[in-house]
Amino acid sequence: MSSRTDQPSAPTAATPRAASADASSRTGPPTAAVVTGLALVLAVVVAVLFVALGLPAAKSAPRDVPVGVAGPPPAVAALQEQLGGQDAFAVSAFDDGAALRDAVLDREVYGGVALGPDGAQVLVASAASPAIAQALSGLAPTLEQALGQSVAVEDVVPLPDDDPRGAGLAAAGLPLTLAGILPAVVAGLRFRRRPWVAALTATLAAAAIGATVAVLLWSPFGSVDDRLVAVGAAIALGSLAISLPLIGLESLFGRAGLAAGAVTVVLLGTPLSGLAAGPELLPSGWGALGQLLPPGASATVLRSAAYFDGAGSGQAVAVLLAYVTVGVLLVALASARSARSARSARGRSAGSRGTSVTATP
Repeated sequence: MSSRTDQPSAPTAATPRAASADASSRTGPPTAAVVTGLALVLAVVVAVLFVALGLPAAKSAPRDVPVGVAGPPPAVAALQEQLGGQDAFAVSAFDDGAALRDAVLDREVYGGVALGPDGAQVLVASAASPAIAQALSGLAPTLEQALGQSVAVEDVVPLPDDDPRGAGLAAAGLPLTLAGILPAVVAGLRFRRRPWVAALTATLAAAAIGATVAVLLWSPFGSVDDRLVAVGAAIALGSLAISLPLIGLESLFGRAGLAAGAVTVVLLGTPLSGLAAGPELLPSGWGALGQLLPPGASATVLRSAAYFDGAGSGQAVAVLLAYVTVGVLLVALASARSARSARSARGRSAGSRGTSVTATP
């Protein structure tokens, strides 16, 4: 007769985990609370993006736009008082129409009114800002009524025939910002422990991006006629002014530093760049702030390089070079810290090997 002995079943490894998961689900927040919290967080994020990217454009209007008036002193004084009484314009007086024209070419003013013996003329520069050029052109009918004669409008620096509204350059704002962020993300994360290699990669990428975008703006966009080298150099400098500081932040503070820098550039720098219409059309104070950030300074350098032979870009170039310098310093600091950590690790390793040899009988 055969006998059967019942063996106790061994506990499975999944049992403790399942019990732990059940306990966690019982002690964690309710699913409804998690769903509601995520929905509210996403709504706040979208609201922040909407306000940051949309509010500056919605509140845009001319504010202290630098313009000039030239002609006989009495007429200039009267017109200067009339225009200066508006918050829209900051009026400067010039000796004659030639001096006013030179000021437009040097980007000292966006345009103005020249009064002469042959009549009045409104000078604009649509390449500097299509929106401001349109606003100045709108002064012609008012002047015609006041002077009792026709007033001509001359576009001193027009946009290219293939892009008469400047749409190509205006649409380049966010892509050019991403042209600085993407090299930092790729190179910074790929060469995290080698900051100088990441910086070199970003520098080469900036040069390649500058050349590529310059050619694209020339064709098929038709936004620039020539000056491809200057345009490419401006784009490369703007890209580098963003990527190098971000690489330094990532090397020192990890992904949190990279994310904080990138979010600041996108949410603050891009909408305040003034690339589409001009910083003077942004809410008071915000346009000046935008020119101190890489996207705003890059926008000024790019427009000057594309249409004005670099005139009026000195301060913006200095701002970009300052960010490049800060980025290099951050990368150097991160590299020095990595070198110290490596030396310390080698010292500990050598010490442990020495102790092991001494302890061996």
